[in-house]
Amino acid sequence: MNSLTSLNEDDQAIHSALVVAGEEIGYLNQDFGDWPKAQELDELLIAPFYKDQFWSQHGELNWDLIRAADYNHGGDTGYLGNGGKQTGQSAFLLLFRHRHVGATYANQIDVWIHRDPAASRPTETKAESLVAAGWRQVVMYSGADELERLKGKAP
Repeated sequence: MNSLTSLNEDDQAIHSALVVAGEEIGYLNQDFGDWPKAQELDELLIAPFYKDQFWSQHGELNWDLIRAADYNHGGDTGYLGNGGKQTGQSAFLLLFRHRHVGATYANQIDVWIHRDPAASRPTETKAESLVAAGWRQVVMYSGADELERLKGKAP
């Protein structure tokens, strides 16, 4: 889904905040070794986890750390935001991909949405499983933009 054309105003705001939060969370993990819980992100004033006016205006999503990769086992880390109160609001999944065993960083951050604001925790975070469960990855470009980036402008 294109973040610029496929999301309503509240979902765009949450998506934008998650893109920035993803960087901050990655740095916290790299510095301290653990993935911060949603409550800790609230205490650190990191939107959209921080329960401030932005959080209230954009649906008061409930956030939870649903899986955490670690230094010894690798894998994915995910934060689920659901239960939003705004009309037409989606549930969100912030995923940190491909933390390799022995690595102190994750090398890919993805944002996914589910049109059901009450969407539950996914059982699997592989893309195919998420899509089958109704989740859609949010990208900040369109297919045409990506083709132009890869192949150049058409003559």
